[in-house]
Amino acid sequence: MNLLRAIAPWEWSPTTFVATAFALAVYLRGWYRLGARAGVLRPIAYVCGVLLPYAFIDTRLEYYALHLFWLQRIEHLVLHHLAPFLIALSAPGAALEQGSPRWLLRHLWRPLAANRVLQALYRAVQQPVVASVLFVGLIYLWLLPAVQLDTMLSRTDYQIMNASMLIDGLLFWWLMVGPEDPRRAAHLAPVTRMLILVFITVPQTALGAYITFHRTVLYPSFEICGRLAALSGLADQQLGGLNIWVPAGMMSALGLAVVIARTMSGAAPLSVSRPSAASAGTGAAPSATGPAAPLRAAAAAGSGSA
Repeated sequence: MNLLRAIAPWEWSPTTFVATAFALAVYLRGWYRLGARAGVLRPIAYVCGVLLPYAFIDTRLEYYALHLFWLQRIEHLVLHHLAPFLIALSAPGAALEQGSPRWLLRHLWRPLAANRVLQALYRAVQQPVVASVLFVGLIYLWLLPAVQLDTMLSRTDYQIMNASMLIDGLLFWWLMVGPEDPRRAAHLAPVTRMLILVFITVPQTALGAYITFHRTVLYPSFEICGRLAALSGLADQQLGGLNIWVPAGMMSALGLAVVIARTMSGAAPLSVSRPSAASAGTGAAPSATGPAAPLRAAAAAGSGSA
């Protein structure tokens, strides 16, 4: 009973539940159709990448994260780092193509992939400097004390915060460890990826250290909402700072390990070509990369966080 209570939704979101279930069903359908070509490790990474955000968005963990700063930092680590990393690493495009209903491909994914505005926006946010600044900048933005206080006191703002972290995380890790994408402005060399992963570690470490060693409570919203555990405000803040400091650095190190391993083995990230004329005639999906791919991945990770 205690376990059921822990995983039961605090405020159940039908949108989140349906989006998550649909994303899993589409992927597993495609995985079954692909057979042995799909392997095992990538499906495990994808399923974990989809279920982890759901655990924080639509179970009682969300309630706990609203009342414990250190747990909210874990929530954002999952939304911004771990889950997007797993989804990008799984390269889910082929399975999602095979499993998607034709009406969805025809009326949603294909128009999105062909939209010139989305293509231009996608190329812009996949520029290395832009992607790095956005990735780190969002962490800083939502941890500004004034912004954090307003966000915690507004359900809508809180949902926007979580959604922005998830979407930006998907875009960033798709660039770092996801499939090679011909729609990007330029090929991203392994050394560039390594430099980006080192670069983003420095400001995250500095922010985590600042919060950990700060002598006053920066985030009074957890006092206003009511802290659940028998923790002082400073102790909760210190644990939260450590969760920004250490695990985020470990995720960058894990990304570095993936890039280095691929470089050493001579294996480039999976490349997905543009859809052929034959596939267009059969209603097959457009390429699993490009502007539609992160949108599909966002839906797959429980984009219905509203």
